Amino acid sequence: LQTLDLGSSQISNIRFLEKLTGLQTLNLSDNQISEIRFLEKLTGLRTLYLSSNEISDIRFLEKLNGLQTLALRKNQISDIRFLEKLSGLQALDLGNNQITDISFLSGMSNLSLLYLRDNQITDISILSGLSNLSQLDLSHNQISGISFLSGLSNLSQLILSNNQIADISFLSGLYNLSQLFLCTNQIKDISILSGLFKLTQLDLSKNEISEISKLSGLSNLSKLDLSSNQITDIQYLKELINLESLKLNNNKIVNYSYISKLENLLEVDLSNNKIETLSLIVHNNKFIPLENNPIKKVSLENYVELLSFKIFSSNLKPTINFLKSRIVKSQRYEEAAQLRDFEKKLFRDDYKVENLDTDILCKYHNEFLIEFSKYISLDTPPIEVIKQGENEIIDYLKKIETEGIDYIYEAKLTLVGDGGAGKTSLQTRIVDNYAPLPKSEERTRGIKISYWHFKDKENTKYTANIWDFGGQDVYYPVHRFFLTENSVYVLMASTRIQSHNFEYWIPTIYQFGGNSPIILVQTCHDNNRSHWNDLGIFYGNPNFKILKPHFELNLPNQNEGLSTLENAIEQQIIQLPHIGKPVPKSWVSVRAALAERQKVDACISYEKFVEVCQTVDAMNFQKTSDVELLGRFFADLGIILWYHEKEYLKDWVILQPQWAMHAVYKIIDDVEVQKHGIIRKSDFKRLWCEQEFIQKHELLKNMIQVFKIAFPKKHSKEDFILPARLNSLPDEKRWTNIDKTIRLEYTFDFMPRGIVNQLSAELSRQIKSDSDVWNNAVNFVLNNSEAQVEEDYFKRNIYVKANGQDARGLVVLIIEAIENTLSDYRGVKYFANVPCNCQICSKNEAPSLFPYPKLLEWAKTKQTVVCNESSTTMTINSLIFNAGLNSFMPQSRIDDFEIENKSTGKAMSNNQNTNTVSPIFNINTIPPVPTPSETPKMESEAEKELKVMKKKEVDRAVKKWKNTALIIFIFSIFITFSGLYVYYNEFWDFDWKKLKESDIGKWIGIGLMAILNGFPLKMMYDRFFDSTKEKGFREKLKNL
Repeated sequence: LQTLDLGSSQISNIRFLEKLTGLQTLNLSDNQISEIRFLEKLTGLRTLYLSSNEISDIRFLEKLNGLQTLALRKNQISDIRFLEKLSGLQALDLGNNQITDISFLSGMSNLSLLYLRDNQITDISILSGLSNLSQLDLSHNQISGISFLSGLSNLSQLILSNNQIADISFLSGLYNLSQLFLCTNQIKDISILSGLFKLTQLDLSKNEISEISKLSGLSNLSKLDLSSNQITDIQYLKELINLESLKLNNNKIVNYSYISKLENLLEVDLSNNKIETLSLIVHNNKFIPLENNPIKKVSLENYVELLSFKIFSSNLKPTINFLKSRIVKSQRYEEAAQLRDFEKKLFRDDYKVENLDTDILCKYHNEFLIEFSKYISLDTPPIEVIKQGENEIIDYLKKIETEGIDYIYEAKLTLVGDGGAGKTSLQTRIVDNYAPLPKSEERTRGIKISYWHFKDKENTKYTANIWDFGGQDVYYPVHRFFLTENSVYVLMASTRIQSHNFEYWIPTIYQFGGNSPIILVQTCHDNNRSHWNDLGIFYGNPNFKILKPHFELNLPNQNEGLSTLENAIEQQIIQLPHIGKPVPKSWVSVRAALAERQKVDACISYEKFVEVCQTVDAMNFQKTSDVELLGRFFADLGIILWYHEKEYLKDWVILQPQWAMHAVYKIIDDVEVQKHGIIRKSDFKRLWCEQEFIQKHELLKNMIQVFKIAFPKKHSKEDFILPARLNSLPDEKRWTNIDKTIRLEYTFDFMPRGIVNQLSAELSRQIKSDSDVWNNAVNFVLNNSEAQVEEDYFKRNIYVKANGQDARGLVVLIIEAIENTLSDYRGVKYFANVPCNCQICSKNEAPSLFPYPKLLEWAKTKQTVVCNESSTTMTINSLIFNAGLNSFMPQSRIDDFEIENKSTGKAMSNNQNTNTVSPIFNINTIPPVPTPSETPKMESEAEKELKVMKKKEVDRAVKKWKNTALIIFIFSIFITFSGLYVYYNEFWDFDWKKLKESDIGKWIGIGLMAILNGFPLKMMYDRFFDSTKEKGFREKLKNL
């Protein structure tokens, strides 16, 4: 054995090595070794790596006089004078030790590589005699004077970073240098570098350089780092045509247009400079980092250039790499892995880009555009406008140019938490520090909105719209329709309550509030404080960086903690992305007009909204798109509620959000409705009897139906079912496992409340009867099939069971509806388990479960899996098929949502292309399935796939029959020809004069055998060689 590598093996005892006297190369780096004296016996060693250990005494090495390479980096060595005896050393690494004296190196004239970084060396004059050095690292020492290095003309790599060097004139004669690292020193003048033409890599970062004109002749440079200096003019760099990497961040650069000449440039960083005008956004299909520059304005041309940074085939790889790096930086590792997997298959020779994959890229590309505005601190446009798309951005920029700008300093402050947490008390005292606190029995029903005004240090006035949500759990399903982005959330919990439901509130805010900050407040009831141990899982999760440190509040005790909390809220409001963003002047005028209008009207038609806008400024709101752009912007900020994407809500604009909330909560809170979970026609009239509701019944009914809060009864369209107020599924109604039942289970990391309630609303036409709906379950029917879906919130599971002739078609319909419902929830992670359907598991309440993603993965390499319960071998495709799933991924999916117009009884559809990518299921579009009485029976997706499955089974059966037939066919030919041969030979050679009765029988038998063997031959021909007859045979097999 001559070479042995034991690096990073966590070894401490290596005495066994002393017997390996033939070793020439030994690597013991990155271990926990302290005692190695026995190595002195390995006199044949030529290369020895001992870096990153705990060695302090190495004097024994003087006996290994054959060493040529020695690495001792990161140990505890201080005295190494004995190394002067190793005159044959050519490479020596002594970095990261405690060395002060290197005089012993004077006699080591054979050294070509020497690393002395991170020591305590001040005097290195002894190195002047080591003329053979080609690589020298003296970084991170305390060196200032190094003029004597001028004689080391063979140096190709010199590292002098992190010292105290100011004068680099000694470099003038080092013409062979190709790599030079001088970062973190005190250098001002770099003119001496103009003659070092062989340089390919140069690092001058973190110095005091302002003039770089002398670098223009270094045309071989491929990497140049000039970051953290005082550079203003970079025009000389345009001559460095071979540059691939250029870092100019943290300087004083204003004009950076010159880098457009550098055609080979692949990486550039211009962040933290003085750039005010965007002259270049994308170079060589790479986005140029420009964050923290005082960019005043983005011209229309510049933004068109940004928007043209599209995803197209020739640009896919750099785009994916850029997006992947962005996602990794934000610690969204699962999404980065998704892009990585797509990248792998994208660049296979036989791969074609599918719609689904471009949807993935477009999702991240849009996110990139949104991130871009935050990334470089653009004054325009606001993120809310960017989200709406390219045309809206361009329209917005045109309006800015023609109208001028104004500012909106208004935001939404949302108080959330369970009932009794102190939200209403906080709202009261924020608005008026001395107002009386509400009584304990007074709880918020629905929502209460008030307004709070404050000023910053510059005397800018801000307005916070404080939304106080009712915290009772019955309100949970409604919260998601009023939790919006660009808000500051205050999540409150009282010390008198043990359970705070953080596992509901924090993920829900994250899903619907985006990156809005969450301030946690502990209400110290009776001066008690408590440790919130249930917050650890959120603070440790990179998705919840929106969580801020928590505050303690005791309002009855002279507003203890209120002032500190108010300051924190003010800072978070001021830092919201839209605050202080310039908007067209006309928008601010419309906001003021709406504030006046909402004092009179809670809700107006969209036509009235257009009228308000045109009254303020007819010229700038003459086009429909102008009004829509403003409406969407105000809706994103929570100033109005306008559901422009909902077909039966888009014609109304709600100026008072609390008006809509109160209408919904009146239904949910009503005692009569709570008793039975049914909203009768008379209930609507009774509960919405106030003047503000009377003319809006149809709008409000559509709202609770579109938001899947309630839906019409099956046979009484004027009455609605409110699933959240129904009883739970009774045990006697819960399906037991029976034969031929399709089963599927969803498992969630976090499961939003009321998924099955929303599923009931979405598939209300398939509900078996009005009595087949509960608050946690529902029974569906389709043709001759039935299904039961049950939600177990505490176990975070949804169970789907179905049986009947078209059970699989019904399950596919349910899967699609679940997908549609979950697509509204951001960041919900879930997966499907496929229950085993062997004879034992099919009757078992706890069958073996196979994760659906794993089945797809296994299907690539094998066809079967084994049940853990019965050890039965199961076909993967049959498991997937029998669970109602697909074993393939289709190209795209379009989400269709249907509701029923209660006033006309006609079906209405709201088609929305959500561009969401499901983490588990991708089912082909399933149209709403009509009842048999409405339309003739059409072939369902399940039936189509069943046909394919049957055809495969028939093909396998035919193949099996053919193989059997072939054996019979060959045997028949053999027997026939054997009989004919015997018959022919004996017939002609027979002596007829000696004819006996037995001979006649033998000949008749031979003849009959030949004739009878003809029948199998004829059958084989008919079944497998005559195509017209094979078709009939296949039909018979299908019916088996």
